[in-house]
Amino acid sequence: MQQVPAVQIDGITLSQSLSPMMLLSWLMPLCLSALEPIWKETAGKYCVGDEISMADICLIPQVYNAELDVDQFPTIKRLNQTLLKVDAFKESHPSCQLDTPAEICT
Repeated sequence: MQQVPAVQIDGITLSQSLSPMMLLSWLMPLCLSALEPIWKETAGKYCVGDEISMADICLIPQVYNAELDVDQFPTIKRLNQTLLKVDAFKESHPSCQLDTPAEICT
């Protein structure tokens, strides 16, 4: 059985549309709000101490795609800025992918 992304709200299923993505963009500030106090406690140089972890690998694309001002999340902002100085993160940044339109490449 093939499956497609879908969101069900009040008994209505929304699938194969932008609605699931719109819902995710609405949830992103909530997710970052939940992560901020956790990473405030666990962060060293990176999300969990001073070694790069899976949390760091996931952070960059999430902040990039959130399209919101991260100033309200000072720990996440600091972590993101720190990670963007690491060569591997610079090279794999979403704006550096081969299929990224030239007008948005950084």
